[in-house]
Amino acid sequence: MAEQETKPTQAAKTNLVTEEVYTAVEFAQRPELFGDGVRAYTVLAAFCYAGKEKATKAEAREIVMKFRNKKVGD
Repeated sequence: MAEQETKPTQAAKTNLVTEEVYTAVEFAQRPELFGDGVRAYTVLAAFCYAGKEKATKAEAREIVMKFRNKKVGD
């Protein structure tokens, strides 16, 4: 008996796990996601400084944390 080669179907190839993408305004409406003391204008400023309008939650955390940890003059 010949062995059949199994190939992934097209649906299996495209069924990748993706994170949802949110806008800076949506993140600014929930600044508590980034820790205590983070305000909406800080989130908006961080996105503006990074030149981004949309991001995943993980990307947004990185954007905001990098912005908050910047030193004056950097």
